[in-house]
Amino acid sequence: MRMLWLFTFNRKHRVQIYETINDIPLKLKWGSLYKYDPPRDPVYHPTQIQKWLDLGKKIGDCDDHAIYWCTALLKSGLVKRVWFCMYFYETAAGEHEGHAICVFEGLDGLMYWGDYSTPNPVLIHSDLLPTKFDWLITAMKSYGAVSITSASMFEVPRINWRDTPVLKNPKFIGVKTLEDIVKHEV
Repeated sequence: MRMLWLFTFNRKHRVQIYETINDIPLKLKWGSLYKYDPPRDPVYHPTQIQKWLDLGKKIGDCDDHAIYWCTALLKSGLVKRVWFCMYFYETAAGEHEGHAICVFEGLDGLMYWGDYSTPNPVLIHSDLLPTKFDWLITAMKSYGAVSITSASMFEVPRINWRDTPVLKNPKFIGVKTLEDIVKHEV
């Protein structure tokens, strides 16, 4: 990811500063700017994503949306903390899928997760998941996952002067089933 960011940084299109969190999905046109990535699934630099937004073009898939969310939230000062998150899962039909989202702690102290629409509060807590992974339950339900192969959270403590997100080492969880997680909800 970092190597591609060197080549896709765009100094003429800095990441926009937003007044409110809900201005971000509005700018992203509620996910209608989704575009499938090439087979190697690159994650573009947020300034390249901003360029495509400024030009009214489609911007990329879920990981491009998520990294843009992380960067825009931090740059706009709208959150306390933010994470770039990925999870890989199996559906009831036996299909293997993956998804990336943005998870953040709002200024109100509550946790939220978002991808293409207004962020969803994390209202479910589970003894089976590490505290910051509670978003995974509602995300799994939203995307039809019956089991998780793996999930990871990369905290983004800051962005640098080039609007490049600085990622910490990820936190991981392994295989879990939705049934096991929901059964142990507190």
